[in-house]
Amino acid sequence: MDNYRVVMATDRGQVRPTNEDYAGSYIPPDSEIRERLGSLFIIADGIGGRNAGEVASAEAVASLQQEYYFGRYSNDPGKRLEQATARANFHVFDMSWAMASASNMGCAMTALLICRGRYYVSHVGDTELLLIRGGAVRKLTSDHATTGPRSFSASGIFNQRAPRPQARSFLTRAIGMEMSVRPEILDGAALPGDRFVLTTDGIRAHLNREELTAALLNGQELEAAVPEVLAECNRRGGQDNMTLMVVALTGAE
Repeated sequence: MDNYRVVMATDRGQVRPTNEDYAGSYIPPDSEIRERLGSLFIIADGIGGRNAGEVASAEAVASLQQEYYFGRYSNDPGKRLEQATARANFHVFDMSWAMASASNMGCAMTALLICRGRYYVSHVGDTELLLIRGGAVRKLTSDHATTGPRSFSASGIFNQRAPRPQARSFLTRAIGMEMSVRPEILDGAALPGDRFVLTTDGIRAHLNREELTAALLNGQELEAAVPEVLAECNRRGGQDNMTLMVVALTGAE
């Protein structure tokens, strides 16, 4: 339990009427379950312009947590996470057919599992996972979209500028849009001092990767730095819902 610091903040922004992002984390209090199945951290972003995006993201996160810890799946953590993701996808898809108010709902979702000194990732859509290790940042996930947010260079942590223009993007994979989905699955060693950063695209609409990393490494406690990132995005226009979750490893699992 003491091996993690988890800080999360979410905001609907300045434009959207509702917040269709959702995030959840579960660190099992039972040491045997924690050792066998690990700890799970998930972020989801409802598809804008579709019905019930907020329902899709909340249901996807809840279903994945439920299926991963209680489903009858593989004992291999990575395979188990993949199987639970498939079930969560079907759950959202099934709901969208059963409820007229939720027809065609879907979401992007990234799940991070830390188990026995390794990380496992299941990813669908354009939510994002970064790994900050030794002051260097690396993007672990790819965007399942036909176009992505435009990048720009910056110096300093927060530079005042107008919000960057948004490129219209279309997801090529999403949770709940089809009966089955092929998640991106990856894994690697999880080391003490690692910071895993999960974001929705509302953060990237206003901050590039270098700015975000600098904000999280500027000496502030995470409890102050994470909400300040969202506040800065709002100062730059808050064009979309935004959610940021940081999982900092302070010791070996």
